[in-house]
Amino acid sequence: MKLMTGVLLVAGTGVIAFAAGWFGAGLSVDTGLENQVVLYSVQLTPHASSGKLSIESPAGKCEKGNHAGCLVFEEDKIGVIRLFLPGSEKTVKTCQDASNVITRIELTTTGEGGDQNAENGVFAGNLPIWIKVNAFKKVSRVSGIVYDTTLDQAVTRVTLINLNANDMNNGVKNFWYRVTVTSCQNPADSWLTDSRGDNMGTRY
Repeated sequence: MKLMTGVLLVAGTGVIAFAAGWFGAGLSVDTGLENQVVLYSVQLTPHASSGKLSIESPAGKCEKGNHAGCLVFEEDKIGVIRLFLPGSEKTVKTCQDASNVITRIELTTTGEGGDQNAENGVFAGNLPIWIKVNAFKKVSRVSGIVYDTTLDQAVTRVTLINLNANDMNNGVKNFWYRVTVTSCQNPADSWLTDSRGDNMGTRY
């Protein structure tokens, strides 16, 4: 297995959390909040020769410990995170017409060394309740997995919804996301990357 580090952001085939409609036709997220919806497009590019996964992400940078791929979800903004491989921002592909696909996305709230401003996270499951209730509805608190599929079902674009609904008065809530990209030709080859997101929260 080839492990590739870098930064990521991509777009998805179906919304992994819950949403009706889509940009252009309008995105409706049933949250009970009248927050503005903001799209975060993140492109992931595997580099087999260097063993790295480069990331092109929005201009938003983390306030502390900033690094490539760091996402900031501002106050009263719901984040639609579109994770995609090159050439898939507008068209979703499978292994029938793509070289690589996204097979897993995991979340954690623990930074390396216990540092909440760390560049990378520690992915070991056992997540606190806030990340499921106030951020990613579909994440498993036990495993930390929010998206997981087989190679024949995997696609080149996945979309996650971050409600960013934690009480802003309680401070910024940090999380890290790790994406696994797998080769369609040789499934033994996969590339991993993880980066941080900062939830500024919602004003109640």
